[in-house]
Amino acid sequence: MTSRLHLIAATLVASWSISGLASSAADDLQTPTGQEADPKAGIAAKIAKYRKKYGDNMLYEVDDQLKIIFAIGTDKRMLDEVRQRLTAHAVALQRDLFKHGRTDYLSVIVPRKWANPRVTGHFYPDWIDAATIGSNLMHEFTHALHYADQVGRGEYQPVWVMEGFASMYEKSLVVDGRVVPLVDSRLGELQQEVGDKKFLPFEKMMKLEHRRFTSRHYSQARYMCMWLHATGRLNKWYETYTGSFKDDPSGIAAMEKVCGKVIGEIEKEWVEWLLKQEAPKFVPGPASAGLGIGIKQLPDSLEISQLAPQGPAEKAGLATGDALVHVGGERVIEMEDLVMVLAKHKVGETVKIEYRRNGSYAETSAVLTPLAAAVHAPVHSP
Repeated sequence: MTSRLHLIAATLVASWSISGLASSAADDLQTPTGQEADPKAGIAAKIAKYRKKYGDNMLYEVDDQLKIIFAIGTDKRMLDEVRQRLTAHAVALQRDLFKHGRTDYLSVIVPRKWANPRVTGHFYPDWIDAATIGSNLMHEFTHALHYADQVGRGEYQPVWVMEGFASMYEKSLVVDGRVVPLVDSRLGELQQEVGDKKFLPFEKMMKLEHRRFTSRHYSQARYMCMWLHATGRLNKWYETYTGSFKDDPSGIAAMEKVCGKVIGEIEKEWVEWLLKQEAPKFVPGPASAGLGIGIKQLPDSLEISQLAPQGPAEKAGLATGDALVHVGGERVIEMEDLVMVLAKHKVGETVKIEYRRNGSYAETSAVLTPLAAAVHAPVHSP
């Protein structure tokens, strides 16, 4: 990245050392205390409050099937996308994992402008907000689903479980009705920690108090849960765990029972599995494929803020202010999405791009060039 052209790489590293790894302090400290007696009580008043705070240029809708009050700074197409994603996510997780659903209405808020870049979302019993409709929102929405399950069970589960689930499912796809978590940018750093033996032993992690859980623990909690999922043990573990919660809130006994090993041996198996996983190419090299753009985060997409003259994006007819929606057939909402998509392509390949300009959607194609060529080019900025 240069001062003239923001080409994702360095900003992406910086943002993901904070983003997702640092939901708010209030985010995950909610003791399950029950839900509203009258599910529809106060909906009109809540929407009026949101309009006053966020303005009339947001979409405000109530989904009675999902029991969600939407307040989102995007257009109808993007709101429908969010609705479909949350529905698929909720149906799959409530069938396979979280047996107790919400009985009250949850407010889902994604403002047009996010105030604090160091915090990407918040969770409270009856509302969540997020900086984007991507991983930020899915993290908080998973918290809301998990919270409802804890309320239904009368349990207050430890932080590693809460953040493990939320962090794991923030980057996931629903495939054939099942939620499939994906590797993310945390993997490489965690592998380094594990290789250097700087990770927290399972027994300590699983007994860690909320106040001692920091941003560095999110990665490990995520990949502990992801290992359970990858080895086909997650649902069985959670069923066993919740069935014996009063005897062992940490989840250690349930893990030992499901795995048939003591916790130290389970940890060794996890380490072997983790180090074999292929970490995504996170920081592009100078020969990597690029579009010759600088980007700005929007709630639902990536806005082009700078263009390299005669670069791939400019040649494709894109302009500053356009919002990238799909690149190479894949949805791009956050910076990491674009980096990982481009990492799958080579210089000289042509990728299709769907973008939004002045509220209308269109498509074009761009021929990728080496990232270094765009870095050293002058740029067009608005």
